[in-house]
Amino acid sequence: MYTLYIRGIENDKQVEELMINSSISRVLSANEEWNEILQCAHNPEMRIIISNTTEVGITLSMIMFIQCRHLLFQENCWLFIQRYKAFKGNAESGMVIIPTELIVDNGEKLQAIVLELATLNQLEESFIHWLRLSNHFCNSLVDRIVPGKLPAADQKETEEKLGYNR
Repeated sequence: MYTLYIRGIENDKQVEELMINSSISRVLSANEEWNEILQCAHNPEMRIIISNTTEVGITLSMIMFIQCRHLLFQENCWLFIQRYKAFKGNAESGMVIIPTELIVDNGEKLQAIVLELATLNQLEESFIHWLRLSNHFCNSLVDRIVPGKLPAADQKETEEKLGYNR
């Protein structure tokens, strides 16, 4: 759970809204928890992936190709492959992927890179077909600017108002 603190101007009036959000069950870091992420691919209840790699993450480079090739053939640890195999390519096992990188057509660009990596790595055509048709890469637009952590005094005041911290 976390508290979303919205402050701004709406219809020429200053607004302030606090909302408690409990819709996210957990957050995993690809750098630190890759094995746990791969295990999620086997969970039939997992339907949505939200990614945030920064704008640099949605590019295809030779380094990415080499790393992907190494991972695919040494450890078979690409999330989509795990998902495809776990559900035997069932069309219903596809996911909704929502990238949050601040670039135009971020979903289309991410899908193009994933498909290109699969093709460059000569993965089986049935997998590429499943990847293309059963998974939905959404374009997203960030409509709020997130200023980050509150200054210490504001955070203390907010915690006192709420009756809890964080």
